[in-house]
Amino acid sequence: MSIEYGVHPLDPENKDFRDWLHAEGVDFPEAKGRFPTLNELLKVLHNFKGLPVNVHKSEVISVSLGDTENLDLGFALMLGHITLDGHYEFFFWQWRNREITMATILKQLSVFCGPFVLREGHGATPMLVTQDTDLDIALQEWHDRFRQKYPE
Repeated sequence: MSIEYGVHPLDPENKDFRDWLHAEGVDFPEAKGRFPTLNELLKVLHNFKGLPVNVHKSEVISVSLGDTENLDLGFALMLGHITLDGHYEFFFWQWRNREITMATILKQLSVFCGPFVLREGHGATPMLVTQDTDLDIALQEWHDRFRQKYPE
């Protein structure tokens, strides 16, 4: 669907955020989310057995999971920075990202970070991801809402 996928910790206190999700037909819990620390993210990524994890630190910190030579096993590339409070604020970048891989990462992070919203960059279609999300259903609904907004 996109090249860039935004990641937003759920913030039910932000009226604009709530209004946007409501307008998109996304119901959400009152729980508040946060970005993970880099260590929390790396802990989750190491749960993907057999997939390499690489971190490159410069002005932007890039973290990759998987290998571009074998995308079927899963791939995700995250770009971000460390905030003043020590969290890794990131988004998914590149067309090679697997949607199921991105959603699985966020689902596993939500156990200790709270809910997230994954947003594709083309039309900003959001998908709520919590620790209880059935990813197959959520991804199908996400695609359906995208197709409704942008019919072929």
